[in-house]
Amino acid sequence: MRKPLLALLATTAIVFAACGGAASQAPETGAPSTGPTTAPTPTPETVTLTGSDYATRVQAGTDGGQLIMGDWQEANQFNPFYVGQVTEANVASAVWSTLITFTDDYRYAPDLAVDVPTTANGGVQVPGAGGDAMTVTWTLKPDLKWSDGQPLTCDDFLYAHEWVLDKDNVGVITAGYDISTTECTSDTVMVQHFKEIYEGYITMNVAPLPRHYLSSIPIADQVQGSGFRAEEVSKLPVSGAFKFESVTPGQE
Repeated sequence: MRKPLLALLATTAIVFAACGGAASQAPETGAPSTGPTTAPTPTPETVTLTGSDYATRVQAGTDGGQLIMGDWQEANQFNPFYVGQVTEANVASAVWSTLITFTDDYRYAPDLAVDVPTTANGGVQVPGAGGDAMTVTWTLKPDLKWSDGQPLTCDDFLYAHEWVLDKDNVGVITAGYDISTTECTSDTVMVQHFKEIYEGYITMNVAPLPRHYLSSIPIADQVQGSGFRAEEVSKLPVSGAFKFESVTPGQE
């Protein structure tokens, strides 16, 4: 009995709809006139070159132990200024520390330096002091040591600057060094005076070089490898987390 009732109700609804006539339409009204819309200007994103949280995620290690790594080519050059292949760069990054390092979140972080100088923290002055186009002040961490226990000071960065610009040193990139002078106002403070604004100042200091060890070797001989050869590097003072014990050609 439910089905006939439902059919009757449906029929009645159709009849009522037919008797009601067509629904009247509301008169059209014109849309309000508006001018062309302007997209909001996007806020430029601030790029932060420092301020990494890497240090908070570093876990303390222990001294000693052995790490064996395999690579597809052999490192032949152990002078940090002359590395020419990826394997040599990997070795250099382990044994040579410098003022800054690169973090896993693509920022600069201080390594041998206390901080990364910028215009914001006063470490970079533009225009600089005394007629400089730019003056950059680096402060080294106190009590730094070479791997042989000798003090690592601003003078070792000054020696590296002199070494790069020496007339007997050929084939090394001089960008940044050739428009600047380096001054040590103390063992831990290095001031670099630039004749031009140089945006690459953060990374130009490839590594300090141990004056107490290398100054007895003529730079012309160093260019030919003296002091940095595989059979000599076990005596070479380095600034990084690792030092050379031996290099066996064809094996390590």
